[in-house]
Amino acid sequence: MTNNNREKYHNDVLNFYKKQNTKILNTKLIMKHDSYDLQGPMYDLYNLIIIYMENNKIAIDIWFRESYVINPHQNPYIKLNNTHDNVHDYLTYLYN
Repeated sequence: MTNNNREKYHNDVLNFYKKQNTKILNTKLIMKHDSYDLQGPMYDLYNLIIIYMENNKIAIDIWFRESYVINPHQNPYIKLNNTHDNVHDYLTYLYN
């Protein structure tokens, strides 16, 4: 997948917040791989973390998408259902 496609999906998420006049404080993109074969990873897994202000409090959303490395398909990000507990657990998983 080209960098332009990666940026397009990234920008789609950012535009979601922009349309709502949401102030984004920070973003972090974490890429991992899944399902290896002799040629290397078969899937790129993207986790886009958005930290923003909501009702004068800091909030975190996590978006996920995957792309097949050999024959990339066009999967947009999906927003994961976030609660305080699963955000903490998911961030711990991503950073380990």
